[in-house]
Amino acid sequence: MGVLTTDQELVKDPRTAPLVQAFPEQPAQMFRHQFAVSMAKLVNVGVITAEDRIGEIRRVCSKSNSRPY
Repeated sequence: MGVLTTDQELVKDPRTAPLVQAFPEQPAQMFRHQFAVSMAKLVNVGVITAEDRIGEIRRVCSKSNSRPY
């Protein structure tokens, strides 16, 4: 098991660290609810597709593609 880089960044950022530190003190249901709310918001972000030609769909998440589609 490991920790996602994004989760590590949330702990290090002074704007989000208090929220991260408060979650363990809350009932588990609170985290599950907030997680569900966040996932619902994420659905509305939109997905980049090859047809969009805006941004890029990376083959390796940590590296930019070297050539366009």
